[in-house]
Amino acid sequence: IHSTSLRNPQQRRHVARDIANSLFFFKRLIAPYPAAKLRVVEAPGFISHGYPGLVTLSWIGFQIHGTGILQALRSHEVAHQWFGNAVGWATYRDQWLSEAVAEYLGALYVEWVIPDPKNFANLIQAWRDDLLEGGHIGVTLGLKPFGFAKNALKYSEGLAAGPLWLGVRLGQKDDMDYYLATYRKGAFVVHSLRWLLRDLDTGSDEKFWAFLTDFVQTYRGADPSTLDLQMTAEKHLGALLDWFFKQWVYGMAIPTYRWTQQVQATAAGTIVTISVQQERVPPDFRMPVPITVEYNDGVKITKRVWVDRQGAQLTFRPRHARVKKVVFNAGNAVLCRLK
Repeated sequence: IHSTSLRNPQQRRHVARDIANSLFFFKRLIAPYPAAKLRVVEAPGFISHGYPGLVTLSWIGFQIHGTGILQALRSHEVAHQWFGNAVGWATYRDQWLSEAVAEYLGALYVEWVIPDPKNFANLIQAWRDDLLEGGHIGVTLGLKPFGFAKNALKYSEGLAAGPLWLGVRLGQKDDMDYYLATYRKGAFVVHSLRWLLRDLDTGSDEKFWAFLTDFVQTYRGADPSTLDLQMTAEKHLGALLDWFFKQWVYGMAIPTYRWTQQVQATAAGTIVTISVQQERVPPDFRMPVPITVEYNDGVKITKRVWVDRQGAQLTFRPRHARVKKVVFNAGNAVLCRLK
């Protein structure tokens, strides 16, 4: 760790701990670290970078306040040792493979290293607010620790600037358009892929990590395309994902889900039925949306409901327990608006 003389030992140890923990986390779940050593250097300015064997952190990256967001920033740059360096990208249309995956891995590091799950959930919610609400006024007021203030995004077209695959061309009017698409929406795409690959019965993400490991091992030293990522994900899902990438990488539509719940007490137990309709998307748009029912005996059951132009209905099997809460779009798994 190399920093200015202004950094005290506590700050240096704090940064070194995150770097070391990130290396351990990614080595254990993705692939061995691809270099002999990793140097971390404080660099002037506001931008941090991850080069082969080298991470440059801005002065912001050496701060020790801001639980969650700074851990994610430091871990994002470490993640580039795998995504961006060991594995590159084919064209500017595919550069999101580097930044989006690194952004999401930084968030996953936060989920792992900080016991309170609210930090990870708040990061995902902040991405959603930035993309769909033009930021959040609570950031300016100090009421929200993550995301952008609305004033910071006032010149941005947001998702209207174009689809994710346009890459750097999205930043021609405002730099934030490229950032929002690549870092925010791109990371949300990876988040949704994780939920598609998740075993809802056990909560296991084994398929998701196997997918990332396979991608790194297959394309180490190469420059894969978005199609390569798609085919690797299909291999581990065991189903085609052309519809998914068409909607989220090459398309611009964001669904609005209008949903209702019905809780019925019967002799067989409590029955929960969810009805949902989708709006503001093309006729062929479809997504599996996870729904979690929490019962007062502590049991949580999550199932997917496939929503398309016809809408959908999902009924949970009866249980002899009262319903505590129903969560539609559990974990913010799908970038959407709810009504």
